[in-house]
Amino acid sequence: MIAALAALLVLQAKPPPPIATTKEAMQKVQLIVGDWRVTAMPRELKRDPWTEKASWSFKIEKDVYSIRLAATDAVFWKEATLAFDLKNQVYTLDAELAGGGQRRYAGKLADKERVLTLEEVTDAWPRARAVFSLLRDNRFLIDLEVQSAKEKDWNTQAQLGCTKEGVPFVRGEGPKCIVTGGAGTIPVTYGGRTYYVCCTGCKAFFNDAPEKVIAEAKKAGWIKD
Repeated sequence: MIAALAALLVLQAKPPPPIATTKEAMQKVQLIVGDWRVTAMPRELKRDPWTEKASWSFKIEKDVYSIRLAATDAVFWKEATLAFDLKNQVYTLDAELAGGGQRRYAGKLADKERVLTLEEVTDAWPRARAVFSLLRDNRFLIDLEVQSAKEKDWNTQAQLGCTKEGVPFVRGEGPKCIVTGGAGTIPVTYGGRTYYVCCTGCKAFFNDAPEKVIAEAKKAGWIKD
């Protein structure tokens, strides 16, 4: 009995298998894809609340998937690319800062909690951190934090509340993106039938090879004959 219990505990503690493809990695965070209305609430940052618009879309080059950000009226990031490093099994985010310059972040996703924590890649302080809380397909949060010195607490500069444009705050299950399996909002047609994709990047990928995409979507169970 004790041996069986010990074996069960070992199995429960076994780490998950490594992520095999960038597509698999991006599917885990694809909730952020879409056009968003951003309401920013300062914490440590000394300024009034503000609003901005953010558009996250897939970039698919052969079999390499990433998610790109373009923001309007941004205070922190005006552009960014979220990718996945298969060798090191970490997410990376390369950001173009609104005030000029670049910043690279890296970190991991806590699957169960649906929280992606990305810390600035630097040996210096102060250093930045971005924490994505993936709440549901039409709402997520980004806490932008700063650590002033090694082993000091992280302080939140601002929280960005992202609400999807043109989507009710509470809604039922909708169509799936034929490319990634996420929430489909943009119609595309092929062979007299309408399908859905989640962003302009997936639309372009579908238009390049519709028969291949449809076959893979059927195999994945995202659409039916």
